[in-house]
Amino acid sequence: MFKNEFTNKINEEYKSAYHSLNKRCKECVTGKKYFTGSYDELGYYQPDLTDIFKDEKSRQGRFMEAPSAKRSYFEYWYKGDELIKIKFISNKNDDECYDVIIENFNRDRVYLFYKPDYDGIVSLSHFYVLKYNESSELISLNKYIDKEIDGKYDLICSEYFYSCGRLVKAVVCDGFREEIFDFFYGNSGQLMGVTLNDGRHRYDLNIEGKAEKMREFGAECFGDKEII
Repeated sequence: MFKNEFTNKINEEYKSAYHSLNKRCKECVTGKKYFTGSYDELGYYQPDLTDIFKDEKSRQGRFMEAPSAKRSYFEYWYKGDELIKIKFISNKNDDECYDVIIENFNRDRVYLFYKPDYDGIVSLSHFYVLKYNESSELISLNKYIDKEIDGKYDLICSEYFYSCGRLVKAVVCDGFREEIFDFFYGNSGQLMGVTLNDGRHRYDLNIEGKAEKMREFGAECFGDKEII
């Protein structure tokens, strides 16, 4: 657990800013979409590029024409084509609901998670920082997970490396261990294999249908469609 100058700046600017940020979102929203059936924290817009190779529940769900009366769902707010806010509405427990407001901070994209604290005050819980290169490829994802202890966080870092528009390597570190993913492509550009090195062992991961599923969720960095 830690806190530093960066987390202090985020908290100083955003800890208690939910109502003003949400008011601005309400004033500029031009459209909404609804998504259900996902176990990911952000649904369709989950930014991780390696989770699908380890978690069979990731990258699931579908868009709906209207909010669900019986199922938990995500509500996505847009300003034109720009995603500005995500709401998660739980059908089980109101305590599981949260809002995610998307901001630009120091040229990065920041996903700010808000929910009521123990006193019922809506405040910042944890946040993601996403960095992109000039080709709009995600090059790093830092997840600052609130430990609810004097503003301290756990940090999960992911770095992504590309060649010719394809993801070729990813490094994920949670402060205790590092996992290195290597991606291999055939001559026709399709994904042929993924290996994982966790520092002790090297594994060949199951890739069946994974590249296609990622493309369904807007990630185009896993090569071309497999040629049969």
